[in-house]
Amino acid sequence: MMSAHWEQYQVYMREHERTFIAECLPLFEQPSVSHQAVDVRRCAALLHDMLQHEGVHATVMETGGNPVVYGEIEGERDDVTVVLYNHYDVKPVEPLEAWHSEPFRPLFRRGRVEDQAPVVPDWRALSPNELRSCLVYARGSGDDKGPLHSNLMALRTMRVVAGTPPCRIKFLYDGEEEIGSPNLPAFLRQHRERFRGDVMVIADGPMHPSGHPTVSLGVRGVMMLEIHLQTANQILHSGHYGNAAPNAAWDLLQLLATMRDPEGNCLVQDFYAEAKAPSPEEQELLANIPFDEAGMRSFLGLERWDGPANLSFYEKTLFRPTFNINGLRSGTTGAARSTVIPHQATVSIDVRLVADMNMDTVCRRIVEHVQERCPGAQVEMLHGYEAYKVAVTHPQVQKVVAAVRDLCTTMGEAESPVILPTMGGSLPLSELAQALSMPLISVPLANHDDNQHAPNENLRLGHYLQGISTMLSVVHGLSQ
Repeated sequence: MMSAHWEQYQVYMREHERTFIAECLPLFEQPSVSHQAVDVRRCAALLHDMLQHEGVHATVMETGGNPVVYGEIEGERDDVTVVLYNHYDVKPVEPLEAWHSEPFRPLFRRGRVEDQAPVVPDWRALSPNELRSCLVYARGSGDDKGPLHSNLMALRTMRVVAGTPPCRIKFLYDGEEEIGSPNLPAFLRQHRERFRGDVMVIADGPMHPSGHPTVSLGVRGVMMLEIHLQTANQILHSGHYGNAAPNAAWDLLQLLATMRDPEGNCLVQDFYAEAKAPSPEEQELLANIPFDEAGMRSFLGLERWDGPANLSFYEKTLFRPTFNINGLRSGTTGAARSTVIPHQATVSIDVRLVADMNMDTVCRRIVEHVQERCPGAQVEMLHGYEAYKVAVTHPQVQKVVAAVRDLCTTMGEAESPVILPTMGGSLPLSELAQALSMPLISVPLANHDDNQHAPNENLRLGHYLQGISTMLSVVHGLSQ
């Protein structure tokens, strides 16, 4: 059931949408790359002031790394508490030369830069429909500052129209999500009572490509590792020592060839042992996820899909663990190339974990595989966390799903919302759930093509504004 104030909410939002957008831009302009502590703290201070401006009691809390920004505001019902999670740190901007605009100077375009969409000289002069179709380009716009600001404007709308939100709301702004939130679980265990709630709603990640309101009931886990190999104490001349001295690049490539077959299956022994097939309920959800295969391949510029042909796109990206090479480093190329034998080689790998896979067990199996086939190689585990899922039958899930279905009906949408049994991406939700003992439900708000983690990150303004309505609906639904 939609809020009795729904029509008033929509009127207020239409009248103030340009103010919302203008007030979001300083957040995009403030750099907050995870490893740049000074910038991150400036962004935390900015968020503290923004929360205070909305009537939220806010504080910046130390974690041992980048700070958490915490806020709390009372609501009409004091016996229901919703925790809203966002992160304010962003990925590095490199390679800078791949950007078509400055990463921390928001730029408006009438479409995608890849399609040569023109720059908008004055976005305030656009009609409402033109404005909603625009994209604003800036690092962090889609991941995750835009959705963060949508949540905050939902609160403003509730306070202005209704006087107060329908329940107590707590805000948790993470400053280390892009580096795996290494300090957050211990921090939340330490401050468990302060962050206690009935449910946590995470507004991070992209919506489904259909643009329909999306609910995700979990995430894959992730582990980051590197394999290092050194075969000599220096770079060697390829003429003097070729065919005699081992080549680190070749040795590493031959090792990697033993770890994955041409069909995309990881060859590490027992790699898939704990990975479970989707349950009947999850299979039903999978069957109802819209998928435009031709459109997706065209958008990505792909001639073919990778991985086993008998699995669907969503079976591969939601329920199957990955063994993915992020990058390789050895020797030199381009203008710096030289006729040498590389003596060092490194590969960066990420493994996306699915439910019931234990990170330590998977890492041990990878180490054993490497040591057996290339004893001189060293495996370095960098960081990671395990997968998380909440049951589709959980009462809080049912409330959120009902709320977004009501939203689709109110919006005149012919299609139902997209309910994902889990997401392909990763967040440290398993550790958060253990620390706080509450269900965690993701309601992503950003456009699916927002170039997260890549150059030319963007946010479609229609999604930003729809995100405000989505969060209004979700908070009211959870207050029932």
